[in-house]
Amino acid sequence: MSTELEFEDIQELLSEPLDSSPEGVSRRRFLQMTAAGAAVATVGTTFGRYGSEAMAGPALAQDEGVLIIVQMGGGNDGLNTVIPTSQSAYRTLRPRLGHDTAEMHHLGGGIALSPALPKMKARWDRGQVAIIQGIGYADPNLSHFDSMAHWMHGRAGSAPEDAPRDGWMGRWLDGLGASRSELEAVVFDSSIPLHFRGRQVSAVGLASSGGVDFGVKDDDNYLRMYDAVRAMAVGSNSRGPWADEIADRSVDAINLARRVAPAYEGDSQGGSGFEREMERAARLINADVGVRVVGTSIGGFDTHVSQEWRHDNLLGNFDDGIERFFSTLDPRFSSRVTVMTFSEFGRRPEQNGAIGTDHGAASVSFVIGSKVRGGLVGSYPSLTDLDSRGNLRATVDFRSLYSTVLDRWMRADSNSVLGGKFAHLNLFSASPGNRDVVTPAPSPGASQGYLISTDAGAVYNFGNRAGYGGTAGSSIASLQRHPTGDGYWLCTSDGGVESFGDSAFHGSMAGIPLASPVVDMAVHPTGNGYWLLGADGGVFSFGQAPFHGSTGNLRLQQPVVGMAPHPSGKGYWFVASDGGVFAFGSAGFFGSTGGIALRRPVVGMASTPSGKGYWLVADDGGLFAYGDARFFGSTGAMTLARPVVGMTPTPSGRGYWLVADDGGIFAFGDAGFHGSLGDRVVPGRVIGIAA
Repeated sequence: MSTELEFEDIQELLSEPLDSSPEGVSRRRFLQMTAAGAAVATVGTTFGRYGSEAMAGPALAQDEGVLIIVQMGGGNDGLNTVIPTSQSAYRTLRPRLGHDTAEMHHLGGGIALSPALPKMKARWDRGQVAIIQGIGYADPNLSHFDSMAHWMHGRAGSAPEDAPRDGWMGRWLDGLGASRSELEAVVFDSSIPLHFRGRQVSAVGLASSGGVDFGVKDDDNYLRMYDAVRAMAVGSNSRGPWADEIADRSVDAINLARRVAPAYEGDSQGGSGFEREMERAARLINADVGVRVVGTSIGGFDTHVSQEWRHDNLLGNFDDGIERFFSTLDPRFSSRVTVMTFSEFGRRPEQNGAIGTDHGAASVSFVIGSKVRGGLVGSYPSLTDLDSRGNLRATVDFRSLYSTVLDRWMRADSNSVLGGKFAHLNLFSASPGNRDVVTPAPSPGASQGYLISTDAGAVYNFGNRAGYGGTAGSSIASLQRHPTGDGYWLCTSDGGVESFGDSAFHGSMAGIPLASPVVDMAVHPTGNGYWLLGADGGVFSFGQAPFHGSTGNLRLQQPVVGMAPHPSGKGYWFVASDGGVFAFGSAGFFGSTGGIALRRPVVGMASTPSGKGYWLVADDGGLFAYGDARFFGSTGAMTLARPVVGMTPTPSGRGYWLVADDGGIFAFGDAGFHGSLGDRVVPGRVIGIAA
């Protein structure tokens, strides 16, 4: 029989009453025999270190964000929550647990939601759900206790097995100082979990069920009792300090009970406990008593056995709970509330012998709200490129989620809370209450992802770009995405072509002796053909891509390095390493650096959507813009660890990405950052990027 602790047991170990000193315990035992003790027990409040302050707090300001933190306890299986339909290994690893394609809620980009999340899909369609793919941390710890504590602590430099004394939300509370209200952060529990515990102050705990009597009932007997309790609290009395303490706490309890009572009025009896808890959270916010953060949880995700029905049932409860929350929330708060989820880890990619899944690493998180910039964030981990223990590799550090929420939604200083700086994620379209745009919204047609390839044939997808695998070949010279569908081509230096996804094979130069190696490839705007470019400027046309000319019969001063198609398909450009530009067909000449002494060689080019301009990029990231191509920034003045090897523009033409040969990404204009290879060890060196 398994001796593994259940989620509730671990949660209890990582939680504690806010005053756990012997003196505090004695005080609580004494208060239990008083009217104040009855009030606290009924309201279910853990007062923490707030002392005897009057329970009064300001209503929310229009620009104050509210955060609901949902813990999916036990290790949610991200692979069956957000499904990588474009990765064929999903079926191989999960012959019994894999969902049927026809039942999934497809999101595009080779990603789908579990069949158990129809309400989430509807909210996704309204642009109100961001899904963070591959969230986790480096060197993951597969212990529930250690990993959960690590997520709750959330401080840079700490190891998962360290024993933290506080949590990230608790440190946020500590930082508020005198400006905080006593109901700034609330959890529906009789004890406070680690992430809501600070060094000076912690969240307030409210009962997860039941109603409120003491402080709220207003018949004559109760009113006389309230008057008597308040009279006791006026000044000091002859019964000593304990009596003063009881009187003060009793008045606090009465005042607090009146303020939180709306959260318990009209509770629905149907649905799961999580649904009712989320409804109560919405009612508490509607009461406008100064609540900024609410902690809720749904447990049971440790699905080692019989996951087929258990996981779907849990996700169904989660789906219903999120929907009940937003349907209960007063519309006046809709632009000020965001929901985020976390789980201590994901599950292993393969099913086990009990038709379940064991502890894994990277998973998914949801961020939900009317001011959330909907879409996929980060890149989905590869099911074939696993870590040394056979688990999914995290592509987004969970503290980037915390950092973004703290800085962009809660208007806090994430560096002081997290003890370090973490990259922001593109999660919000506006700040709370519609006061201002937090980050520039992508221009119409702006890309939400890109592909990166190495010369060894490995392809990595980021954002909403689907991955379809790569090739085991070598000497890859170019990666090009299908312009109208999901798919891409890889071209080798000997002229071989491999197609993936929607991209069709139209021919190649494989097996044919070439005068010079192929250095690039360009795709016809219809996707029904392509050109291959040799280092001598020779051009080879396939499919519907017509031949418009070449320099194959000319003696060039410098080798050709890159090519760009005209958006009409009736012409193309290519560029030499000295920045000389050659234009053919309807592609016009707008300028070049052919007569300029460059510090570093040009490595690639890209055209604007209008066909009336182009960019050239050097290997130091220096950018040269011609025609209607605008300059949005470069790395030309920076010292780079590795050389830039290519660029690709966003579909709007109002931004571009540069990629270095180690997979580092530099984004400019409306090109969002969706991840990079960073310090990952990959086969070969990066040779290109395609959006």
